[in-house]
Amino acid sequence: MHGGLGVIKLSDAVQKLPRQVTCNVHGVGGNFLAIGRQRRRATAEEYGGKRFSKGAYFIGKAVWGKGYHELLDCMAAHTAIVRARREEERAARHKAREAALQKVPRGLEEAATEQGLDGPEAAALTTAAAAAVAAAAAASLTLGAAGAGAGGECHLDIIGSGEDLAAIKEDAASKQLDVSFYPGRDHADESIQEYQVFVNPSISDVVATTTAEALAMGKWVVVQDIPCNAFFKQFGNCLTYDDAAGFSAALLHALQNEPAPMDDETLNKLSWEAATERLLDVSAIKPEEWPSHRQQRYDAMIWRMYRSVTGFSVLRSALGISSATGDDKPLEDDEDSHSDCEQPPPTST
Repeated sequence: MHGGLGVIKLSDAVQKLPRQVTCNVHGVGGNFLAIGRQRRRATAEEYGGKRFSKGAYFIGKAVWGKGYHELLDCMAAHTAIVRARREEERAARHKAREAALQKVPRGLEEAATEQGLDGPEAAALTTAAAAAVAAAAAASLTLGAAGAGAGGECHLDIIGSGEDLAAIKEDAASKQLDVSFYPGRDHADESIQEYQVFVNPSISDVVATTTAEALAMGKWVVVQDIPCNAFFKQFGNCLTYDDAAGFSAALLHALQNEPAPMDDETLNKLSWEAATERLLDVSAIKPEEWPSHRQQRYDAMIWRMYRSVTGFSVLRSALGISSATGDDKPLEDDEDSHSDCEQPPPTST
């Protein structure tokens, strides 16, 4: 805010500041909103039964600082959780079939007795039938195991180019992750529009632009419940998590269910127009919020102290700063700096 009255922070991912207010005043390009509206109008039949033909992806410059450590760790934990659950399900099916097979000989013996068979004929019938049932059960168990693998539930496409790409690939391979790498491209690229789920475990973002863009395109977004993602929690297609189990649950839900189309009112919250309105609202100072004359004098004193250190031409030259750089004039020429910090409160209307 002007005149030292306060600071607007884009998110609480940055440090605390005096008289701060947090407001996401960032928006996405109109092309992302247009993609979201187009996906909303489309029917599942137009896309072969689903509005999205691909699963999950991550996009970002291939440098570790963009969240790749967190991404690979989350995917490793997710893969382990899914595989463990599938193995438990397979073991439960195997146990149930074993119990069923134990009942087969007795039932066959009773059937043979009812048919009047005894001796070798009854034994042969019992053996043949039991073998057939066992073979069918074994085949069913094998098919169940194949269907219970990690499959697409653990696959992720990673889109990005950068100096750490080779190291990132090596780490993914060491973790035995089911990931595919593709060169970087624009987030609005047609090939990316087909993805249903955007995963962004980064903890270094301030405004998380890619998350906003993915939401605008009508996708699920899976993000950690941290300050930089607080703005997105109002959207139904945003799934947050606190730990590895939460990440896995959120990703599975997003892969197994299509995101709900957003109406215009919700979608427009991601636009630059809405961001500008939020900026105007949060920067407007009510009469009761205007700092007192004493506070303004204090701010002016602090400002003059700062200028006394950085404002003199000799010191500026020693620090390699131009003697006059646009609005940041040397102190000798800055006659209005003191008065600018003291502003009369607005008149109530």
